[in-house]
Amino acid sequence: MLRLCCVKPSAGAWALFRLAGSAFPGYAGQGFMTSKWTRKVAAAMVAAATMALLATGAGPAAAADNALSVKDARRLAEKLEARQREERSLKFTSLGKPHRRSSGRIDFPYKDRSSRDVLCRAKIVVVQTSDSRHADLRDIDCEGIPSELLAYEKVTRRMRHRVREAGHDVRSSLVDYETSLSKCDDLVVPKNRRDEVDLLFDLGATRAFYSPIRGRLDDFNVALHDVNGQDPRMVRGVDAWDRTLVLYDELPNATKNPCRAVRDWAEEDYSSDSAPADFAELRVIRKQFKVQEQVLNETAGHMAADGVFPAIARAFAPRGLRKLIL
Repeated sequence: MLRLCCVKPSAGAWALFRLAGSAFPGYAGQGFMTSKWTRKVAAAMVAAATMALLATGAGPAAAADNALSVKDARRLAEKLEARQREERSLKFTSLGKPHRRSSGRIDFPYKDRSSRDVLCRAKIVVVQTSDSRHADLRDIDCEGIPSELLAYEKVTRRMRHRVREAGHDVRSSLVDYETSLSKCDDLVVPKNRRDEVDLLFDLGATRAFYSPIRGRLDDFNVALHDVNGQDPRMVRGVDAWDRTLVLYDELPNATKNPCRAVRDWAEEDYSSDSAPADFAELRVIRKQFKVQEQVLNETAGHMAADGVFPAIARAFAPRGLRKLIL
């Protein structure tokens, strides 16, 4: 147990954590930081955790009949997190959501990434007794981030920057699209055609979002393939981007200006023969957009969990890109 205020460093501290030999069991050939470096980073983590930082005095709040509050536990966990930032060379730290284990104990998942691209995971345990309150770092596990994942991070960072530069164009495209739909406000759509019109409008919005950044995403897709990755989780994400761009290319011309297409259809009394698109095909396309986006969300989550900068990991998925520029 690595106590925030009162444990002295000792050789026995090494028994408190495990240094894994491979970050991704199940596939070979990935370069990651050697155990020498992971040991150095973990040792620095131990040293920072055992520096003399006084725990918050328990006082009346720590009486035996009072539960440890999440607020007090988080305050002490954040102090321990800050100590790690102060004493070690870190690129980022992350303190997770609290998990109450008992009335006097709350755990927080913790991880950080060093300047040497070593990812350390641990658990910050905050315990309150009748006369004290303290935070400990437990279950420390440090691993070098595989070179493949770092390569994907570099490619995604570049794409994120380029997409953010195009943010104005994307927003303008969506505003123009919404304006174009207003010309259909006076249309009376038969009940049996409303779902089809909504489907067309929905995919029109998808086109309006992707259209200004299509070239940038092509470059991103090529760069992803150039990594030649072996991690099956990342390969699945790369494949999802392939499929997403193919789906975009399969959108019919009617999605460029759905309102005009629907107005033309209305003049033909919404007959099946004059339909502006194959709606059965459009349903498949919309469903597949959702399926591929879910895969990309999962890949982004995997990247974040395994040490990629959170903002960069989020940008791997369309949901993250939308939040970045909208």
